[in-house]
Amino acid sequence: MLKRRDIIKEKIQTLIEIGADLVTETVIDGKLGQLVLGVVAAKLSYKQKGFEENVTIALNGLKKRDERVEKALNDDNYQFVQNILFPIMFDYVIDESEKEEISIIINVFDNAMQPKYNNDEQLIRIYFDILKELRINELMFFIENYDPDKYKRELK
Repeated sequence: MLKRRDIIKEKIQTLIEIGADLVTETVIDGKLGQLVLGVVAAKLSYKQKGFEENVTIALNGLKKRDERVEKALNDDNYQFVQNILFPIMFDYVIDESEKEEISIIINVFDNAMQPKYNNDEQLIRIYFDILKELRINELMFFIENYDPDKYKRELK
């Protein structure tokens, strides 16, 4: 766990250094150059902090579900989870602006490992895409107001 966190921090730092080098090579000298460098550095710092917070929230969420994840992880889906599901989940975690929604993303990850999804990458991507488009207040509205039994009765 700690090793993974160190790798993530190292990659973030590399990206920031590359970004700063690119900006340094392309900006104008003088006060404008200093202003641009300051703004870019602040933006990159802000992005890095958000990235680290999101990853920490996600890793803590996974840690809380460690037993359940271990049970769901088997030889049949290990490669799928490692190479497809885990990277997809972290793509969404990294970009998420609402911290509360990260726990829902972790829940999607947890559920996507269940046999009923049968390692269906397309279905899982659709599920994550829909989740990405909904804000936490919209999700809470659906959770609070959805009664599947009511809709089943109305269809009959």
